[in-house]
Amino acid sequence: MTIEVTQDFTAQISFDPSLSLPEEYHFTHDASYEELTKVSEYVKEQYASLLSHYQSPKTNIYGGNYDTLGQQKYHLEFFDQSGDMVEQILNYNFDRTAFYCNDDGALSLLRVFHTDRSQKVGDYPVISAKEAKALLLEGKGMTSAIQYAFPGEEYIAGVELVYRAQNNDRYFIPYYRFYVELPKAQGENGLKCFGAYYVPAIEEQYIADMPLWDGSLNS
Repeated sequence: MTIEVTQDFTAQISFDPSLSLPEEYHFTHDASYEELTKVSEYVKEQYASLLSHYQSPKTNIYGGNYDTLGQQKYHLEFFDQSGDMVEQILNYNFDRTAFYCNDDGALSLLRVFHTDRSQKVGDYPVISAKEAKALLLEGKGMTSAIQYAFPGEEYIAGVELVYRAQNNDRYFIPYYRFYVELPKAQGENGLKCFGAYYVPAIEEQYIADMPLWDGSLNS
């Protein structure tokens, strides 16, 4: 076992050889949501000490995207669901524990994300998702899907409140992330393609040079 800690306080635990799970658990790259839910119950029990710093560990299975081969893929993480709604949102975005499998379906890697939030800039008023949508329609959204023109309001498929925590970000602020269908990017197999569009969730008067995009990929 090897443990490495990066400058952004992410602890990575690697297993060599990787750890096989009992036969009844299907922990592979293409495991279904139901299969991964079963795996989550197993690792939550087996690695309870690793998750002991969470007052109320909550399973987070996310993803569901299809790759070019048509395989659907999910990801398994845990976060602390304790505290009020604000604290839970912060925990969901900044303090997470992720489990990864290898090509053989064995546990090969763990990552414990613990972003440094020791320096707080201040509290700022948050806009509603409706207000953020209006800004997006005005062209004030940020995206890396720059090769496609924004297709229109009717292609907005969903929205969620997130924090972007990139290593090169000077400040961490909340964003509304809109999922927008990109009809011109539809695959030959009929699968739809969606782009992520970000709108800062705090009032525009507090944002300098809005929008400002660094060209990094969707996350």
